[in-house]
Amino acid sequence: MTDSPAIVDEVVGAMLEGTPSMRMFVKRGKTPLENYQAGGALRALISTRIKEKHPDRYEDIDSHYQKRITEVDEEIAALDPD
Repeated sequence: MTDSPAIVDEVVGAMLEGTPSMRMFVKRGKTPLENYQAGGALRALISTRIKEKHPDRYEDIDSHYQKRITEVDEEIAALDPD
């Protein structure tokens, strides 16, 4: 998301407007992007909201990991003696 600070700004602004208690997670003096890059709980919340609002940004990532999950599931199934 570091390539799209406007999306992070949009999502953080909406989160703070809709849930004022979110302010406790935001470090003053840092931009929304800097807060996102710092990681932690705020990053997870922002990522979830970005995925809800902009699912197209995650299609490649989801596809990649879904393929890998399927491969691992198949490997596990092959190990099952039953």
